Amino acid sequence: PPSPRFPFILHYFLKLRSRGCWLVRTGMELPIWEDLPLYLFSMAVALVGGYFFGRMRKVPKISRAASSREMIDERPISDISSASVGATRKHGRQISLGRTKPAGIKRVIIVAHSLPVKYYKDESSGSYKVVWDDSRNWLAAMKMLETKQSGNDTNVQSYKVTWVGCVDGYNIKEEDRELLKAELKKHNCVPMFIQTEEIRRLYFRGFCKGVLWRLFHYVMPQADKDFSAKWQERWQAYQHVNMQLAKIVVEVAAPNLSEVAIWVHGYSTLMVPQFVRDKLPLAKLGIFIHTPWPTTDVVRCLPEREKIILSILSADIVGFHTYDYARHFLSACRRIAMLDFTAVAGGRLGVK
Repeated sequence: PPSPRFPFILHYFLKLRSRGCWLVRTGMELPIWEDLPLYLFSMAVALVGGYFFGRMRKVPKISRAASSREMIDERPISDISSASVGATRKHGRQISLGRTKPAGIKRVIIVAHSLPVKYYKDESSGSYKVVWDDSRNWLAAMKMLETKQSGNDTNVQSYKVTWVGCVDGYNIKEEDRELLKAELKKHNCVPMFIQTEEIRRLYFRGFCKGVLWRLFHYVMPQADKDFSAKWQERWQAYQHVNMQLAKIVVEVAAPNLSEVAIWVHGYSTLMVPQFVRDKLPLAKLGIFIHTPWPTTDVVRCLPEREKIILSILSADIVGFHTYDYARHFLSACRRIAMLDFTAVAGGRLGVK
C-alpha cells in the first residue's frame, strides 16, 4: 500500500514506471532511456510532495502524558553535594594505588518500594506514631542483620541497617513531612515522598504492576489495550521515582561509602543501580529480583529492555530465586545487550 507520505497518484505513476523497467530487464525492447528525465522529475515531485504531506499530517498527542511529564523531574542527579562524592573517589584512588586497604562492610542500605513500618498521626497531640511491621513483611525481617547471630558460625557479624523507600507524600502536609521524617529516622528509615497521586498511580499501578509484574509472569502486552498508548508516561514516572530513590541513597551512602553495601530489592527499583552507579562508581551494589525472570522472547516486548538490563548490570551482584531465572537473564544479556558471560569462582556466572 502507498505510504501516507506519498500522494496516491504519484505512487501509482511510479509503479507503472517501475513495471516498465522490469519489462526491459526481462528482454522486452522499450525506450526507457527516453523516459528517464520524466522519471527523475516524477521522483523529485513525489519526494517534495511527500515531505509536505508528512509535515501537514496531524500526529495524535496524549494529553495525560504531557501533563505527567510536567510533574516529573527528569533532571540528572546533580543537586547532591559533591564534597562527600569527591572524598569517596579520592579514597578509591588510594585503594587502586595500594596505599590503603578497602574497609569491611559495616552498614547496609536496603532500597525497596516501601518501608517496613506503619505510621499514623495522633490527632490529639499532632505527632506521628511509627510502628515496626511484623516479621511476615520480608523487609521487616531484615532487621535480623542488626543483631549478631549466635551459633557455630563465628564469622556472622551485625550491621547497621538503613531502609530507603517510598511514602505517599501527597496525603501529608508539607510541615508534617519533617515530623514524620524525624520519627522514621528513629527506626533507621529514610522516606522518599511521592509528590502527587498521579505519579503514584503511573509508577506503581501503571508500570510496576501493569507492565513489569505481568510481563515477568508471562502475561503478554496484548492483554493491556493501553500498553503502547500509555507506555511513555508510565516509563517516565518509573524513572522519576527510581531517580528520587537513588538521590536519597547517594546522600546516605556517600559519606562513608567504603564501609557501606547498597542492597536494592524488587522489580519496582530496577533503574536505581544505574542512577547510583553514575554518581558513586565505587559503591558496593547488589540487587535481588523477587519475581521470575522470563525468557528473552518475552523480555523483547519491553520497549526499554536494553536500558533496564544495563541498569541491572550496574550492580556488582544480581540475585534470582532459581538458576532458571538467572539463565534467562544471561540469555537476555547476550541476545539483547550483546554481552557474553563466563563462569567465575564460587559457582557463579559473571557478565563481561
